[in-house]
Amino acid sequence: MKKKLLISTAAFAILFIFFFWMMFPYGNIVKMGISRAAKDAGINISYDLVDSGPFSTKFSDLEVNGVTVGDLTASYSPISLLTRNISISSKGLITCEAEISPSNVEFTAQISPEIINSYAKGKALLSSPLAVEGTGNPQGNTALIKASTDKIEVESPIGMLPFEKMNAEISIKGYDITINKLTSNYDMNLDLKGVLKINNKNMESSVVNINGTADVFGQKKNMKIIGRFSNLQTSIN
Repeated sequence: MKKKLLISTAAFAILFIFFFWMMFPYGNIVKMGISRAAKDAGINISYDLVDSGPFSTKFSDLEVNGVTVGDLTASYSPISLLTRNISISSKGLITCEAEISPSNVEFTAQISPEIINSYAKGKALLSSPLAVEGTGNPQGNTALIKASTDKIEVESPIGMLPFEKMNAEISIKGYDITINKLTSNYDMNLDLKGVLKINNKNMESSVVNINGTADVFGQKKNMKIIGRFSNLQTSIN
């Protein structure tokens, strides 16, 4: 009798957990989580919720601060309710894969040149995607990032200067971005460092202060890129 009771109780518990998991309002929970994360980060997010279920929630036409990201899918499992660990993937102008927990983020991404060029306003022209990978700590609002692209042209007093095989190592704390290394490894060698002060309410008002050296037609020159995103000034001497 006791054995049958235990079996019946276990079966009921399993069925209850299964139906609870299947019927749980995942869409509302994920939307609440995204809204809270956006508020904490000081950014504006808009999207269309397409589909939500026990293992994933998909958003379409996601925009972050007016920048179109594309379609995004958040994947999770039953234990995500306890661990708060989820996986994120997106397709569109930003293609990314990310593993997110309360204390750690690991990600890789490909960012379309269209996004970068829209902010550069002709001061810089990216002709290939920007590849990004990194880790971060959401609680400390910090991150370490590596980025690379095949070619970028930068406006200068002598015209647009092409730089190829660009690589950067960046550290982030809050809205301050420190460029620890920015180099190119082709005909026009580049070696820069600097700081970006991000204005999260108006990206075009963010401030750039980068300096170092560049090989221009075989001669090493001092190079500076300063100003706001909307009005970058490049000097070479």
